[in-house]
Amino acid sequence: MYIIQPDLLTCIPFFQDPEAKCYLLILEGPEVGILHDFISKIKNLSWTMKIKILKDIAYGLKYLQNIGIVHRNLSTRSIFMGKKKIQIENPIFFELDSDARSTISLEGGIAAFIDPEPLKNQEIEFTAASDIYSFGVIMWSISSGKHPFEDSTNQSILVSQIIANDIREQPIADTPAVYLDLYQKCWDSDSKKRPTIHEVCKQLEIMSREKQFNIDDESTVLTFDGISAQINTIVNKPTVTNEKQAPKKLSWIKKLKKLLFRRGIRL
Repeated sequence: MYIIQPDLLTCIPFFQDPEAKCYLLILEGPEVGILHDFISKIKNLSWTMKIKILKDIAYGLKYLQNIGIVHRNLSTRSIFMGKKKIQIENPIFFELDSDARSTISLEGGIAAFIDPEPLKNQEIEFTAASDIYSFGVIMWSISSGKHPFEDSTNQSILVSQIIANDIREQPIADTPAVYLDLYQKCWDSDSKKRPTIHEVCKQLEIMSREKQFNIDDESTVLTFDGISAQINTIVNKPTVTNEKQAPKKLSWIKKLKKLLFRRGIRL
């Protein structure tokens, strides 16, 4: 099984290398990096661009839910930034990893993105509503330019507090009411009260046309191209290459290209 959709990182079906006797999986690489690393810069984007980013994420999620797939790992760490577009990490990677399917990692500060319902009761499975919960937390991060509960040093304790006390991050001042209302509905503790992804997409489309999301002073906020340019200065810094290793790496790439060519795939 493989998934090709503009809002998801593309994954080419894996196949066996007869020489190495192993399976290869070819995947699209992100142009810039993960949203998590640049969340502080996102705060300075116009509301128009923030809504565009969220629409890219929401439509990728909508595609997955339409074909019956629950992502389960949606967070700012599984959202990738391109020069013109935002993409979700392809969940096929988790499906191929039996450990990833059966467990949820708290590494990397993602505890706040996890739906607490399945954590309270292990008999409850992660569902489409769990991804909606995660999307609500992403909305908060984009509006605040912060990571949720970033001062928390122990993710296990944070999960316990979220479960026991039903805590959430506080709204950011000057957040439009309709935006605030949507993400608070998304992270409702009762999964049955959360909106569907179709309702989320509809609300984001409405927001993108509303005047309050299109009145930013463009002289004081970054455009999407502007933030990409800033990020690219980080990504494109020259790196020191070990000259002895370079020929070996090039040889491996040539072998991979030949193998793909035999399968009718050109790079």
